[in-house]
Amino acid sequence: MDHRNIDPTAEPTIELTIPSHPRFLRLVRGMMTKVTQILSVPPEAADYIILAVDEACSNIIRHSYMGNADAKIEFLIITGEKRVEISIMDYGKPWIPMRLPPGKPSEIKPGGLGLYIIHQVMDQVNYHRSDKGKNTISMVKDL
Repeated sequence: MDHRNIDPTAEPTIELTIPSHPRFLRLVRGMMTKVTQILSVPPEAADYIILAVDEACSNIIRHSYMGNADAKIEFLIITGEKRVEISIMDYGKPWIPMRLPPGKPSEIKPGGLGLYIIHQVMDQVNYHRSDKGKNTISMVKDL
């Protein structure tokens, strides 16, 4: 889902920007916990959403920003009655994945499970890199 085509006035929207330091991942998990509670998301689905967002942010910090803690990670969360749409943006190294590795999680290299997990727990996952150098991972969880 390309968040540029979404009318933010149609559904409640949450925007947040954090530094790309791993210590702020706790804040992101807390925010996503509160968002899922406000939306009355069932606990298992809430855990999946929180896990996917945490994995995406960890990948951005590690792979896109290469550990640079002075960059920023932006969030756009659009909440609806039947779905949650989460777009996470960064301005680091391009990291649009070509394809998920086939097979079982046990066949994936250590440290390579993040994208596998995200694709397993979310209903839609899309990647985009703008001409201006913004990476976006958009994830949708149907409720």
